[in-house]
Amino acid sequence: HLNSRIHRGQNIDCPFCRNCFTTVAGLTTHLETSGCRSAPSLNRDSIFQIVRQRDPCGFISKNLIGWHGGESNPNRYSCTDGAWNGSGWACGLCSRVCRSRADLDKHLNSPAHYTVLYHCPNRNCSSEFKTLASIISHLESESCSFMRFDTVQQRMKQVVTSKNMIEF
Repeated sequence: HLNSRIHRGQNIDCPFCRNCFTTVAGLTTHLETSGCRSAPSLNRDSIFQIVRQRDPCGFISKNLIGWHGGESNPNRYSCTDGAWNGSGWACGLCSRVCRSRADLDKHLNSPAHYTVLYHCPNRNCSSEFKTLASIISHLESESCSFMRFDTVQQRMKQVVTSKNMIEF
């Protein structure tokens, strides 16, 4: 609660469109979901490629030899009438059942079935993540005590605004 917009304000600017965010995870979500109109080529795939260039030792990113991206197309999947099971719209990839066809389409095009790209840098934490925003959110939450919220904000701002390698 103390790290919410009410207490922190929105002092993290998007370097492209100048929208303001409360946390670095919020900014990263904005960019990974192609939400920035001033940087339409940025998405989860392109950001992972940038992270891999800045993280050659795999401090937070996984070294995926055969990964070529393509998962971030926002309308990659659309469910068919066959997804209706009589009581809801069932995902053919997992056991999730959605209330509406639109909800299933959102689920199918969400990171739910994406490749895991990141891992927590804390050796005592085995958490893995499909988006950069989710690993940043994990670090911001201080759930594995790797670093404090303010440190995450400062370090990630440096990564976003420079060409420095990723280190903590």
